[in-house]
Amino acid sequence: MGKLITTKPIYYKGKNYVPGEEIHGTSAEIIEAWKRAGSVKELVEQEKENVEGGSDGIKEEIEEEAAKEPVKKGKRGK
Repeated sequence: MGKLITTKPIYYKGKNYVPGEEIHGTSAEIIEAWKRAGSVKELVEQEKENVEGGSDGIKEEIEEEAAKEPVKKGKRGK
């Protein structure tokens, strides 16, 4: 499995993850749910190197996409 990078804000195990940050899921079920919801992007080996090395702008691309999406409020957020 590749590295998981958040594309949306996620609160998991007492920590807030912002878009572009690496997240470590402990179960295959939670990881699959994040993928279905579009909350994470899995990077393959070459993409991992690009994010770590700062080239190719993948992390910046994810952060830009997240910034474009409006934050959805639930019933309590009105």
